[in-house]
Amino acid sequence: MKKCFVFIMVAAMYVCAFTACDKGDGGNSTKVTVSEESKESKESETAAESQTAETVVDSQTSSTSTSISEEKLRALMDENINVNLNIFGVRSLPFEEEEVNDETTIYQVKQDVFPDYASFENYIRSIYCEETADMYLYNYPVEGAQKYVNQDGKLCVDLQYEGGKGYYVDWSDYTIEIVSATETECEFIVKASVEWPAEEPVKEDYEVTGKAILENDAWVLTEMIV
Repeated sequence: MKKCFVFIMVAAMYVCAFTACDKGDGGNSTKVTVSEESKESKESETAAESQTAETVVDSQTSSTSTSISEEKLRALMDENINVNLNIFGVRSLPFEEEEVNDETTIYQVKQDVFPDYASFENYIRSIYCEETADMYLYNYPVEGAQKYVNQDGKLCVDLQYEGGKGYYVDWSDYTIEIVSATETECEFIVKASVEWPAEEPVKEDYEVTGKAILENDAWVLTEMIV
């Protein structure tokens, strides 16, 4: 009877030891599995973050390499209107009452507008391409003529080329539509209104095409838009 009891006790201890050992292995196995899943999850998150970062970089690169913006075109167009209305086209820059000397028709432009000829030249070249700027500076209104001249660094206007003319386009509410654009060229349409002289003037839509180019790392117009 004692032998039987001892045998039963030994068997029970063996079963308990085996069960404990099996549970221990199972616990370790579960920890490994969780660790591997966590590692895979982190690797997946890292890959996703990397892909997102690449997408942001690509987006930023695309943004910085795009062609001229409508905002920049509008800035150029605003200055173009000023040049047409107040400098070369319709009117001239305001000038001092006395001529530079009695034998000429040249008067000094008021310095509160442009302090010197260099600032005036830089302004024109900031709006138009080199070819067009050269034409207005050195060959306007005709070949070999200069409406604005450099007199010892001072900006002066030659009034023999002064000639006001009627102008009927209203740019006060104009819009710009980009037709095509690359990183170096842009064609666009400017829409405004006009009211031609008539017995009963009627305001009509006015539309003109313009072009801007990238020259010397700056966007400029290829010609005056009138």
